[in-house]
This record gives sequence, structure tokens and C-alpha cells, in this order.
Amino acid sequence: MFADFEENFGLLSRAMAVYDRATKEVDQGEELMQVFNMYIAKATQFYGISRTREVYERALERISPGQLLVQIGLRFAKLERKLNEIERARGIYTHLSQFCNPSQYSATFWHIWE
Repeated sequence: MFADFEENFGLLSRAMAVYDRATKEVDQGEELMQVFNMYIAKATQFYGISRTREVYERALERISPGQLLVQIGLRFAKLERKLNEIERARGIYTHLSQFCNPSQYSATFWHIWE
């Protein structure tokens, strides 16, 4: 609500600072994923791809290994592929591969890896 208030009546930079601070304060899990999803959407809306990349990189650092990390990492790699940044996408896939057990993620991650 505070970030929304800043968007409407204050400075956009303050609103983004609120989202950034929320990513550091929220505990691991679905709630953290929701905060990052909102932060990514707002960064894309207001600043474009360059700021969105920073948010995705912060998410890969902050989210603990597991299904949520893989989900956000795949979205980041998809964005890089759309921008024709194939080497960056490969780097993201390589980073994610260390967290993906082939028996658990065969239907999603490893299919995309191929």
C-alpha cells in the first residue's frame, strides 16, 4: 500500500525503493515470490528492460534454491532469449542447473535446457 501511495502521490523512485526494501524484509516462500513479481512488473512498466534485469538478478540471489527459484530463473532466461541475448540466457540456465535435480524437474527445466 505504501508503494502504491508513492506511485500515485509521491516520487516513483521512492515507490521502487519500497519494493526493493520489501524484497529484503519478506521471508522466503510464496510471499517473497509475489513481491518480486510485483517489483518486476513495476520495473518493466516504469523503467524498461535494463532495470528489470537488475531485479531478476537480485531475485536469483535472494530466493532460496527450489521450485520458486527455478520459476523466476526460467522467466529471466525467456526474457533474455526474447531480446536475442543467447549467451546471457545460457548463463542463467547454467546457474539454474545446479539447483535442478533431473528426476524432479525433467518435465520443465530440462526440456527447456535441450
